[in-house]
Order: sequence, then structure tokens, then C-alpha cells
Amino acid sequence: MIVDPALIKTILTEEVEDMHIIPWISDNRLDNDRIKLKIFDENDLEEKVRVMSSLVSEIEVKDPWVYENFGIEGVGEGLVWYPVSFCQTNFLDVISDSIFGVFAFKTKGSEHDVVQKKSITTKVQTLHSPSAFVEYFATPGRMEQGITDTFRDEVLKEENLDIFVNWVLGDIKKESVAELKNCGFKWENVVDMIKSKATTFYMQKLPYETKGKQPESVPKRVKEEFGEEDMGFNFLDQ
Repeated sequence: MIVDPALIKTILTEEVEDMHIIPWISDNRLDNDRIKLKIFDENDLEEKVRVMSSLVSEIEVKDPWVYENFGIEGVGEGLVWYPVSFCQTNFLDVISDSIFGVFAFKTKGSEHDVVQKKSITTKVQTLHSPSAFVEYFATPGRMEQGITDTFRDEVLKEENLDIFVNWVLGDIKKESVAELKNCGFKWENVVDMIKSKATTFYMQKLPYETKGKQPESVPKRVKEEFGEEDMGFNFLDQ
């Protein structure tokens, strides 16, 4: 995997319509556009977290790259951090998929959070119940991301519900490995609760004309499939 913007530009010799190569963020709080993390030094990590949080807070107010290129102000999403020190410099600065999967991460502002947290943290969350797990991971931010990633500009249709629910399940399962290991319960204990919350979110996003009426607070299909007593969104308050 090649991630360096300058290198990608040299490889793509022709411009591609509606595609932009976003440069590394440049800021005097970074060292040559990089931030060095000492993974086993908790004090160092906490200091770096403060830097990341301040950068994300500013981007959330106005994304400088978007403003510079499109003149648009508004809520920015955040930053993606790439493990460039693991690049194989003898072969086009490539990062292997496995290294990228372990070390790359995102820092997002509160408007785009896909987990329920107050700030960036270096600690694995201990979630003491399946309902707490669902509240932490099955957030509106993640659901909105699922709608965008799965359907782009398409009109939402009820028959595509399973596509959306499977995206949410896959995304949460991929990102919750450490938390689930730390929780004391299994993935099977949270699947149905995530399904019910994702289903409710999607059904309430459908255009009214798709169903012929305004969506209920709890869609009939959810009640029939999961049963009212098992629906996760009834048990999320801790």
C-alpha cells in the first residue's frame, strides 16, 4: 500500500476527474508533518494525544484543506494517521496491509465520532455489559458513515436494509477486537442488539414515500424480527 501523497502524485501522471490527493497536514506542532509515538510510554502518549486533540478540534471548526481548495467553511471530520516509519523504503515506500491494519488509526471530532467517547484516548475501553458495548460502538456517527459508504447518493430503499446492517456489523466487529477481548462477553452477545439498532436507524432514514407513511419510533419490522423485549435500544442507559 502506497500512502505518501507526493509519491502518489508522481505515479498518477494524469489528473483524474473528481479525485483529489490530500497532502499531509502541515503544522508547527508536528515534526516534519509527523508525530512520533512511543507506544510503551504512557506519559508520551498522553502528551501526543493532547496535540492530536487540539489539531482535530481546529479541523472540526474549519477544515483548512477544504477551505483552501473549495472556499467552504464548516465542520471537518478529523485526521487519519499512517504508520510511515514502517514503510519499506527500498520498494516505493510501501506499507503492508497487515502493518497498516494494526497501526493506522483515525482521530475524529465529536460531530463524526463512530464511538461514544468524550475525547481521544490511548486506553482500551472496559465495557461491562452488551448494552454498554452497543452504546459505545453503534453510534449515529457510525451509522451515517455506513449510509454514505454503502449507498453514496442513491435513494435509500427498504430492500437494501440487509446491506446496511451487514456493513455496520462488519465495521464494528473489525474495530472492536481489543474492547471485546477486554469485556468478558462474546460477539454473539451483541450481534442482535446491533442489528436492531442499525435496522431502526435505517428504517427511520427511508423517504416517507418508500413506506407510504411516516416511520414509527420503533418500526414494525424490527418488532417482528427481534421482539420488543430483545431490542437493544431499550436497554442502553447505564
